[in-house]
Amino acid sequence: MLSIPISTVAYIALSARARETLAQEIESSPEADEAEDVYADEQPLTIGAVELATAIERLNEDEKADLVALMWLGRGDFDAYQEARRMAEERQNGQTARYLLGEPLLAEHLEEALTILGYSPEDFTVEP
Repeated sequence: MLSIPISTVAYIALSARARETLAQEIESSPEADEAEDVYADEQPLTIGAVELATAIERLNEDEKADLVALMWLGRGDFDAYQEARRMAEERQNGQTARYLLGEPLLAEHLEEALTILGYSPEDFTVEP
């Protein structure tokens, strides 16, 4: 059913979660207010973004469509994976990493989608 290995989805979800956690810790630190003034005009926080974007961009087109479809399914945009997958394939535009990195709850959505598809948390292991 999925072109993308579950271990790859797990890696991306865990990397996204680590990035989200670190970003929250930095934003809640006392130094965050000072840094906010200095970097107010820059792009959103990019902690771990390069590694995560690289992992996503290395996927083939089918795997990228799967990943977007999983995010949409987990976010509740679609009731059926096949419908989300068709739409993701139609809308491919070479900006998959940028799109997914813009989703603040990417990890949660991917994990929810895998649960919806019948995978258990034990299936979310990451290959070294």
